[in-house]
Amino acid sequence: MIVGVARCKEVAYLECDIGQTEFTPPGCVALHLVSSPILGPPFTHQRKAVRMCYFGQLSAQEDPVRYVACVKLVHQAYAKLKANKVPLIINTMGWNRGMGLNLLVDVVSITEPTHILQFQHASKNKNMPSIDVSFLESTLGMVYSGRLHRHELLRIHSGAHIHEWAKQYKPDDHRTLCLLSSVSQMLQWTVNWKLLPLETLQPYKVSWRCVGVHVVESSVSNSMTLYALNASIVALCAADEKEMVRSEDDSLPMFFHSTPICRCLGFGIVRGIDPVEKVFYILTALSPKKLEAVNTLLKGAVTIPACILTSQVTSGAVPYVIPVPDVHSALGGAAEKPRSFRKRRRYKYGPDSALSLP
Repeated sequence: MIVGVARCKEVAYLECDIGQTEFTPPGCVALHLVSSPILGPPFTHQRKAVRMCYFGQLSAQEDPVRYVACVKLVHQAYAKLKANKVPLIINTMGWNRGMGLNLLVDVVSITEPTHILQFQHASKNKNMPSIDVSFLESTLGMVYSGRLHRHELLRIHSGAHIHEWAKQYKPDDHRTLCLLSSVSQMLQWTVNWKLLPLETLQPYKVSWRCVGVHVVESSVSNSMTLYALNASIVALCAADEKEMVRSEDDSLPMFFHSTPICRCLGFGIVRGIDPVEKVFYILTALSPKKLEAVNTLLKGAVTIPACILTSQVTSGAVPYVIPVPDVHSALGGAAEKPRSFRKRRRYKYGPDSALSLP
């Protein structure tokens, strides 16, 4: 979708597809400014956002109302850019059935685009209904409804099915690569141009009592939240302190009754938690100045890729990784076996119902 069409030096880009993000790690709704051509897959051009909100899930189905609130919060940052006549491109989800259409109506109601570009697939059953005025009038959103909006609908035939190379990487592969690209920003080089492992990097020391913590993807009790945060990727956010609940023990972190709708300033890895000093040790690429505004750690469904933990070159044991020989004694089960993706032999049934091999 597009808001405003004009010749300009830069365009704004609103990312609403939390499962297939273009400029950020997955799970984010974000607003970006683009001033140069974008070439290559998403992991090649990760960048800072004008405003970003961490939803924490890969699908809006988990909490559609909160998803709409995230889109609204991020879109509010476009007001100043709109005054400067910067056009806005909105990337919506490819979810074209059921709740996905309801959420699309919500996004249209919030952004009020002047043009909607609808890509048509060669297979008709993969296309969504025409997003025209009559559709918007007759379809209710999860939050908004009854908003009459006039726009120009443009249909474009998609050639995605023609390019076989695009099938080499699945959506999960792109998400992992985007996350690796983002995490790589915190890596450091030696004098000999060798990358230092994450465990050798100097972390930031954050007191428990200075931040609020919350786990997005599931209902985790306050007593178990710190266990969930350890060795995890967290969104570094600035939430409203009025939403935080202080524990009876002032030395403990603050908690939330529900996931806050707030700005996300970046991401970090909780390298360790010290229960004696009651501090977090966090690795992040954020500058100390931006870290001053962080008061919330949110853990979502986005996890550290296994290759980060298993590929670290260290002198001793890799933290949080159990060697394969110790799996049986530690977990009581066998190591995971590699899966074979070879095509299975097909069987043919003859006219006399006799089973025969090809």
